[in-house]
Amino acid sequence: MSSPSQAEVITQFQDEIRLFKDLRTALTVTFPANVDTATQDLESDQATARTAGWLAIRTSLSDAWNNGSSLIAQVYDWVKLADKPVSVSTQPAISSMMGYWRDNGLFTTSRGFTPGAPAPDGANIGTGRIFRLSTDRFGDPIETGVGADDYVARCTSDANTGTQRSNEAFTIQSGTEDPTALEALGAGVIVGLNAVHSDDGLLDNKGFDQFGGSAAAPTAITGWDTSIALIGDGTDIAGDSSEIYFPKMRADDSRFSLVVKTSITLTQRFDRTGAEVNQIGPLFSELYLNGSVGTAAGSITFTIGSKTVSVADLTTLPAGWSSLQNLVTAAEDAWYKNFAADPLTVTVAIVIISGELRIDDMELFPLTFIADSWYGIIPGRTPYRAGTESGSDGDFFTWATTATEAGINQREFAIRTGRYFPTTGSVLVADAS
Repeated sequence: MSSPSQAEVITQFQDEIRLFKDLRTALTVTFPANVDTATQDLESDQATARTAGWLAIRTSLSDAWNNGSSLIAQVYDWVKLADKPVSVSTQPAISSMMGYWRDNGLFTTSRGFTPGAPAPDGANIGTGRIFRLSTDRFGDPIETGVGADDYVARCTSDANTGTQRSNEAFTIQSGTEDPTALEALGAGVIVGLNAVHSDDGLLDNKGFDQFGGSAAAPTAITGWDTSIALIGDGTDIAGDSSEIYFPKMRADDSRFSLVVKTSITLTQRFDRTGAEVNQIGPLFSELYLNGSVGTAAGSITFTIGSKTVSVADLTTLPAGWSSLQNLVTAAEDAWYKNFAADPLTVTVAIVIISGELRIDDMELFPLTFIADSWYGIIPGRTPYRAGTESGSDGDFFTWATTATEAGINQREFAIRTGRYFPTTGSVLVADAS
């Protein structure tokens, strides 16, 4: 039984990639140029049949280019090299291959993606944003998909046309898909995604809207442990319905911000709430703060598992509401593997020297993968506005991914498998020449 070395497996991998690269060149450069020449020279009673034949040839070659069976078969050489079971399906086999690459410091040339930030149209009514994360849990750029593409997200339903405030529906669409994937015209993505509302996420009572006792004089905060025994007269904490971050989803909702008047630590343990963290994708996390209404002086520390962010001086907060985002010190922090702790807890430690601090709407929810990035639609204090059924005259965002496509190995492999290689390491797997 053959047992190729790492160097031999790398060479065979490069051979596979070269075959697909050369066929792409033939299909996108050589063959079209020759067809163009032949078309100009064409003078025949059989012109229709001949041009149809040329198209059939290109279609057959495109089908051959899209058939990655030989490349997938070569994946199992990496599985064997990694000393993993070879009797597994394709995606687990690719995972073993990727694990071998990382364990042995292998990397390849990047496709040169530049992910643009979703930008709101200047005429938007809603004041929220779209969050985009384009880095994986290892800190590498996500380089799957077809590459360069343009995107638009349009609000198609709001509180008056079928959804609720802060839960508006969007349709995200990208460029026209190239059926052969040869020209990288776009991913052709059309997907629906809603803004995240107060019932979404992994936390109980994330908006601090439910209390033991009353909002004016709480004896407890539902779902949260407190570091001090609450007096129950409103002198330590209270709920404020007049100054909230997100608007009410429904007119009859009871919504409060939490007014913190004394030093306190709030804690929520996942092993008590039963919340389950997605181990595959990243999370978005944010807490909204307002220190200006109560002229707060002190500090706040926001911890999720092993990751902590803080504001050391509350007097430096901007006027009105602002946000404190966790799991973003490094882009890979958003994955469970990188913030895990046991027990997994969310903690807000507030020190009050003077005045009052308002906090509201702690977000902690899984992002959604689309094309080459992870996304979340974050509502704002002013709700999004839908337009017509297609959303063509409602609130919308636009953005793009550009790509140099310098990495031949990366592109050819990603288009066929939806997976990609590390682009940093110690052993370069050179592109097929």
